[in-house]
Amino acid sequence: MKILLKTKLLLILSVCLVIAVVIELQSASVSGDSLPGLVEILKDDIKRIEITHQGNKVVLEQLESDWVQVAPFNGTADWARIKSMILNFRKGISMDVLVDPNPKDDGKLYGLDASTAITVEMWKSDGSSPDLSFELGNDAEAGSSFVRLRESNSVYRAHMGGRRRFAYSASDWLNQRLLQFDLNDLTAIEVVRGETRYTLIKDEAWRIQGYDSDNHKLSKQTLDGFGV
Repeated sequence: MKILLKTKLLLILSVCLVIAVVIELQSASVSGDSLPGLVEILKDDIKRIEITHQGNKVVLEQLESDWVQVAPFNGTADWARIKSMILNFRKGISMDVLVDPNPKDDGKLYGLDASTAITVEMWKSDGSSPDLSFELGNDAEAGSSFVRLRESNSVYRAHMGGRRRFAYSASDWLNQRLLQFDLNDLTAIEVVRGETRYTLIKDEAWRIQGYDSDNHKLSKQTLDGFGV
């Protein structure tokens, strides 16, 4: 059976397309494997964090078991916000894709210019160089963010937990808790409302003991009116 010239050309074109796809996939695989990343850093190993935005630097330090803010204010730091930020680095973070190797206007398009970028640095010891350092820009699609690594001009996209975890003011990094102790350490809470007072007592479980102005015990139904 004679093969037509048109059929031969289609076969050749198909083979070329298959080769091109294979080469592209291999190139993409090599490129993805060679992308830089951030090393893992466990929350208990972090001793110091510096977050800089628009020239304003917040310095957080772990003293024994407590986190404190040492600049620009002095005070107990908000552990819940610190924990939400640093837990994302308990495993190393690889850059997902190289977005722009040479961005214009210092990366303004990606929120990495001086007026928008958030610089994050973390130390495990008292060394002069941070163990983890990067600039965080705007959030991108699929939960990723634009990132620039230390001493690099390239813009990458990676999953860093979102910009909101880092974009707090100095006062927001201070302790936001109303009660400055562990609730598990409580054994009793006394509440006074007008002439009525009641106490929540913890033994094996929490129970309520209430009294009116004449020191008469209140019924459980009366206490329900206080939203207990």
